[in-house]
Amino acid sequence: MKTTKSIFIISVTLALSACVGYSNANPTEPQTQGSYQLIAYQDCNPIITHTMDAEQVAAYKALKAAELDMSASELPMKDIEDKLALLSKEMEAISKEAIQEDDDRLVINKALLAKQEEKAKQIEAVIESHAANFDAIDDYAEKIEAAANRFDKALKPIIGDLKEVNINIIEPGETPSARCLASS
Repeated sequence: MKTTKSIFIISVTLALSACVGYSNANPTEPQTQGSYQLIAYQDCNPIITHTMDAEQVAAYKALKAAELDMSASELPMKDIEDKLALLSKEMEAISKEAIQEDDDRLVINKALLAKQEEKAKQIEAVIESHAANFDAIDDYAEKIEAAANRFDKALKPIIGDLKEVNINIIEPGETPSARCLASS
């Protein structure tokens, strides 16, 4: 299903964003001047410091741009999520009351089953009415996937096959961050 693929790609992108994008100011460390720097950490120890070349910077910028586009397309999704969550809770509450079971009998309330069916139709209507939003997210997810693959390919000569590496990209004028994620 396209939506599942989108959710997976969004999750990967968010994880990459957490590793790549954010810097915390630390006045005791020097700022970068005119070049993009990559610092790779393993278990919070810097293992690679690299000045990025033009292709690596272009791949990084393309990924950041794709993430921004995706963020903008996700804005209407919050409303959709809220509507679906409310309808799902209502449907769950109806389901609990619609079917009652004890040791020797099963009682099904057909009126409540009809209400449950109506809630299911409402959920389906919300999803169908926002099909364009879901399609747009699928499109953005594909763009992010392509940008992430390009970025990964551009960094492969630097990172190689290292596992559990946290990457911090320091843009010109930024102060390197001391943040990293320790592997467990």
